[in-house]
Amino acid sequence: MINETTLPYHYQLRCLRRFLEREISDFPTWKCELTSRVVRRITGLELIGGHYLPVKEIPNEHVWNFDHDRRLHVCLTMNQFDRITGLSTPDIIILPENNDALLVSQEMTWLLKSDQYGEERTAEEYANKYLSPAQPSVVRAAFLR
Repeated sequence: MINETTLPYHYQLRCLRRFLEREISDFPTWKCELTSRVVRRITGLELIGGHYLPVKEIPNEHVWNFDHDRRLHVCLTMNQFDRITGLSTPDIIILPENNDALLVSQEMTWLLKSDQYGEERTAEEYANKYLSPAQPSVVRAAFLR
């Protein structure tokens, strides 16, 4: 069992998850790529694309992060699939590199990483769409980092 509280970025993930739940309607549904890009900017964890295996009936493309130093998959949006799978997953998922839930797609990961301009544009659009001008500048800076 992985104790997420021992990870150096645990507090950042917890704060980000609470913020997104509070500020974005229907979070985490359809927010995996944007959330993972923000996690990458804040923590430096790699952006990964692939499939969430418990969902077989519908398209199951998913985006999350990977910690190369600890060989861990990190996801803040996996519970968007709970209403389909009937599972009750935690807000923050930490899984070992080899697991039965996530299948990495090299092609999807390459496409995500190669879209540098899109990433910058997406972060700016994300911040403008979901963060009001009244948000503290430190919060906006985290999205645009």
